[in-house]
Amino acid sequence: MKMMYISHPFTGNEEENAADAKNVKKTLQLTYPNVCFVNPLDEFGDNDKLDYCTALSLAMELLSRCDGVIFCRNWEKSTGCRAEMAYAKKTGMEIKHLSEYGMTEAGVVSDSDTGDKGHYLPAVKCKAVKGGVLVTFQGEGKSDGE
Repeated sequence: MKMMYISHPFTGNEEENAADAKNVKKTLQLTYPNVCFVNPLDEFGDNDKLDYCTALSLAMELLSRCDGVIFCRNWEKSTGCRAEMAYAKKTGMEIKHLSEYGMTEAGVVSDSDTGDKGHYLPAVKCKAVKGGVLVTFQGEGKSDGE
């Protein structure tokens, strides 16, 4: 069975974004029962339990085990979604957009420029490594984790 990862912005309006991602998954799963859809916000979207970097690292590991990724509205404003796009492109993963499934989200993403309330600077580097995914954030010639 094909497994598709749902990439949805989270920070900026966590409650609405998590609910919207859950609704997207439910709708896709009912419409396409022969595909397994995974929503990382169900697993790692609880800000009280995991710090942002740990949650993103776990989400990237989940993404690495999927056949493809579906990007939801405003993905380009999210640091995490941009990391997921970078990984998908680098590994040749199937890339889809929710609009290709005839769907749009009802949820609202933050109106801020980055959609992220400043977790990290916007530049994201991502590469597959044996046993996982390495995600680094960089800006102004400096990088974290490299």
